[in-house]
Amino acid sequence: MKKIIIIFLFSLVSLSPVHAFSIPVLERAEVSYSKWGRTAVLETKKRYSDFDVVDYLYMGKEKKGHGTFQETFKLWLKKGNREMGVIVRIIVDERTDQMRSISFQKTER
Repeated sequence: MKKIIIIFLFSLVSLSPVHAFSIPVLERAEVSYSKWGRTAVLETKKRYSDFDVVDYLYMGKEKKGHGTFQETFKLWLKKGNREMGVIVRIIVDERTDQMRSISFQKTER
């Protein structure tokens, strides 16, 4: 009897469409700062076009007043043997979600 049940269950599994037993893949959620991270990388590449961006760090979000907030990133750039860090600060209008300004500050580490 045990063999019959096992054979029956095996036949059900083998005849069932594969998707019936598959686990849905979760889509990667976009983090709140991803838009501004892309902007930081693109604008840094424009400003330091001879360098490659080799690392990226989100440093945080800070409310600045007058309906604005600041997103801060640290990017690590490399050109041949030369490396440098750049702190990118983006001021964003809370109401329109548009960039008001961007600033760059070189750093050694």
